[in-house]
Amino acid sequence: MTIEKQIENIHSEIGSVLYNHRASYTNGMALRHLHSEQVAKYKFALSEHSAPEVLRISNCLAHIQYVTTTPECANFGTIETLLKLSESSEEFKTAYGILQPLINQLAALEADQAAANLAAGEAESKRRNAMDEAKAQAISAIEREFALPEPQPEQEPEKPFRGRGLKPALVTV
Repeated sequence: MTIEKQIENIHSEIGSVLYNHRASYTNGMALRHLHSEQVAKYKFALSEHSAPEVLRISNCLAHIQYVTTTPECANFGTIETLLKLSESSEEFKTAYGILQPLINQLAALEADQAAANLAAGEAESKRRNAMDEAKAQAISAIEREFALPEPQPEQEPEKPFRGRGLKPALVTV
């Protein structure tokens, strides 16, 4: 069975999963992605707004409150709560158990297909380069074999000297 056919079969299996399970899985995975983005933004905000006095926790409370209210971090708690609710639901757990193995198989097959396409592209590129080189060599050989000799520039015949009886070698200026 070809990779394309296997990918098509997995897409068909994913399509046959209940809509509610697919929706729950998609929402949960989107929340995971959003949560990971928010974690990165929160870490960046903490590194960008360093503590005013290191090791003085009581003096840093206002700083931490400020950092948590920045636009990068404002929704962090809400997203984290929604993620925990989503991941703890039975519907998400069931959907994850059904869909994640299919998604993993699909990702592996698509990676195999990409590798096969890359290998085929490289082989095609090598074939074309070899053909171009062979063509250039053939053209060069034909040009060498059937090349016309280089024309020699014509030399003008010497004209006789028409001086007044002097020979050209004796003329001085």
